[in-house]
Amino acid sequence: FYRNSGVHWFLNRSLLELAVLAAAEQPTTASAEQGIIEADQLRDLLKYEFFFPDRDTFHRQMLAELETVAPQWRQEAPTALELLDRLTASGFMMVHRTLRSFFDAQLVVAERLVLREPGDLVDRKELVRECVGVGRQMLLQNRLHSPESVSSELFNNAIKLADNRHLLGPGDEELRARRIEFAEDLLAISERITRAASLDPSNRRMFRGIR
Repeated sequence: FYRNSGVHWFLNRSLLELAVLAAAEQPTTASAEQGIIEADQLRDLLKYEFFFPDRDTFHRQMLAELETVAPQWRQEAPTALELLDRLTASGFMMVHRTLRSFFDAQLVVAERLVLREPGDLVDRKELVRECVGVGRQMLLQNRLHSPESVSSELFNNAIKLADNRHLLGPGDEELRARRIEFAEDLLAISERITRAASLDPSNRRMFRGIR
C-alpha cells in the first residue's frame, strides 16, 4: 500500500510515457485520442494496484499531464516521436522506476497461463507459488529487473486481473489464443519500459558519473 501511495504521485506521468512510446511504434501520426485509448488500456491493467478516478476525470488528468510536456499540443499537434523527445528533454523518465514491478509480475502470470492447458482448472494458490519460483529464476536470467517483481501480493493481483479478463478458464483453444495475446501485450509493455530506461537522461548521467 505504501509503495503504491508513493508511486501514485508519478502515475500519470508514467502512463503518458508508455502511451507515447506505444504511439511512437505506429507508422502513422498518433492523435491525442489514440493516446487516451492507450492510457485507458494501461489503466485497466493497473486497476487492482491503484485507485483511479472515474474515466472522464482520468482523461482530463492525462490531457493535463500532456500539457506539462507540450503546452501548445492542441495548436502544434506534435508527433509521438516529437513528444518522446520532449519527455526525454525534461531530464528524466519515470515509468521504469514506478511501474516495472507491476507489469513484470503480470507478465510472469501471463506466461505461466500460456503454458497451461486451457481445459485445466487453475488453483490460484498453487499458481502464486509457481510464479514465485519462476520469478526468482527470471531474476537470475535478467528477464525481471527487480526483486520487487517477485511478490505474492503482485502475483495475486495479476491473477485477479487475469480472472477479470476470463483467462483462468477452463476453456478451449479460444482461451489459449486470448492468453497468448495477453502475454504478448504485456511483453510489448515490458519492452517499452526497457526503452524508457535506455532513454532516461538521469540514467546516462549516473553512468557517466560512475566512469
